[in-house]
Amino acid sequence: MKLLVVAASLALGLFIPLSTSLARDDTPDDRPAAPGFASGAFRFTPSVAATEEYNSNIYTEDDRDTGDFITRIIPRIHIESEGQPYRLEANAKVEQLFFADETQNDYLNASAGAKYHAKLDPSLAVDVSGAYARLHALPGDDEADPGANASEPISYSAGRYKTGLTKELGGFTFMPQLGLKTMNYESVARINGTRLDEGFRDRREYMAGGRVGYKIDGAYEIFTDFSYTPIAYSRGSPTDRDSKGGDYLAGLRYKPSKDLSAEFAAGYMNRDYRRQIYDDIGALDIAAKVSWFYADKSAVTASFNRSIGEVTDAGVGGAIYDSFKAGISKQLDDDWSVKAEGGYTRSDYQGGHGATDGKSRRENNFYQASLKLNYALNRYADLIAQYMYNNYDSNREISDYAQNVIMFGVKAEF
Repeated sequence: MKLLVVAASLALGLFIPLSTSLARDDTPDDRPAAPGFASGAFRFTPSVAATEEYNSNIYTEDDRDTGDFITRIIPRIHIESEGQPYRLEANAKVEQLFFADETQNDYLNASAGAKYHAKLDPSLAVDVSGAYARLHALPGDDEADPGANASEPISYSAGRYKTGLTKELGGFTFMPQLGLKTMNYESVARINGTRLDEGFRDRREYMAGGRVGYKIDGAYEIFTDFSYTPIAYSRGSPTDRDSKGGDYLAGLRYKPSKDLSAEFAAGYMNRDYRRQIYDDIGALDIAAKVSWFYADKSAVTASFNRSIGEVTDAGVGGAIYDSFKAGISKQLDDDWSVKAEGGYTRSDYQGGHGATDGKSRRENNFYQASLKLNYALNRYADLIAQYMYNNYDSNREISDYAQNVIMFGVKAEF
């Protein structure tokens, strides 16, 4: 767990936004103050998005790129409490994808989640959250044996659940947390008619940890972040990937105003595997984040994070990920806004059969960039346009790929 990195969602970035307003307040005073409608203690905000995109490389292949047009229809409902001593947010959505040419890839995703926050007394608060999603991943690219590729998208479910307390005592802030993440994959048929067994990827990831902070003055806070994260795979075998480990950091937070904040922490992270066929991992842990809201609805953000992640290559337990992200958003006028983002992630696979030619560790470099324009038709509907570029460079050459995505669409809240 990295408490320095603020999650934008509960489950794989799919849902539970903190704000649902898509448009500006440019309507007469007798119009509703916000989209949606109130009923009792809650406000309900239904919305729908429809987008059309062209993806130049839907299977992320290193050659013989397959491009396709993809239509997405995404209805959603957002619910939040109003005027209560607690705060409750809930979301549910479905996402239907239609492929123009590769129609065997059409699929439907569904997700739902909720957050609950309550102030028990002036110095004590409780937070509970949970999210569940049924998702799909497109078939992979096996050049050595194309018939071994999956014949349809791979279905899987993802769940994430967390609870925690925040207690202020003197100048200290205590934030203990418990969490659980689940991943379950469905097996599918290969193109050649055999079965592609995905059950070896099913797992449960537990978390216990939190943060202890101490405010030096109004702008500075020192803290420690810590977590213990055992991982249990559902399928036991001589090659199972069960492991235990965690993150242990100490850092400084600087927040001179509500518009500017910065955090930096350093420490140690590790992952020890039950089976000796995997390399245990221990490494320096670093995390940093800066956020500057320099104008109304405009911000600059940058972050760096190190982590140990699970991988699916046979014989490899995990990899060290170094990830840098930066972005800038600007409200150009009452109707137009723009957002530019970029990122770089380096992954270092820790030995095992997944190493290149079995002789040296596999290393990957992933570059991302995107530019998004938003135009408010009115306070309820926006037009959107986005360009994204992805480039994956690996010392395992057959894994290299480049991808361009151009998307246009409309979003509306009611």
